[in-house]
Amino acid sequence: MYLPSSMNGEPSQRSAPSVGTRPIPMVNTILAFIWLHWFADFFLQNDKMATSKSTSFLWLGAHCSTYGMAFIGWGWKFALLQAIYHFIVDAISSRVTSHLFAKGDRHNFFVVIGLDQALHITITLLLAKHMGII
Repeated sequence: MYLPSSMNGEPSQRSAPSVGTRPIPMVNTILAFIWLHWFADFFLQNDKMATSKSTSFLWLGAHCSTYGMAFIGWGWKFALLQAIYHFIVDAISSRVTSHLFAKGDRHNFFVVIGLDQALHITITLLLAKHMGII
């Protein structure tokens, strides 16, 4: 990734994050985001959050707050934005999937679940790129 020109007019290249003296490849960061998303969205979501988020903004907020806190290692702004974007996506997807589940429309239920997950991962990666994390 190139940043604005240095003082002599040459582009400066941002160094990759490192542990000790070894750089961490971007793919490791992306994989960390994918697995952390799974952990935060499924493992940290209790049964009450899962069953009530489609009818209660309070429970949806509890789920999204918990989800966002899982990303605090990348800073409070990143964690907060993760929670907000997660709320927006889940406010829609949880209501749509509840309707499809009640109708017994399993195919479209899982299509929406898949779309929900793709949106979460896409938003996470785009946000991380925008904030200079990856």
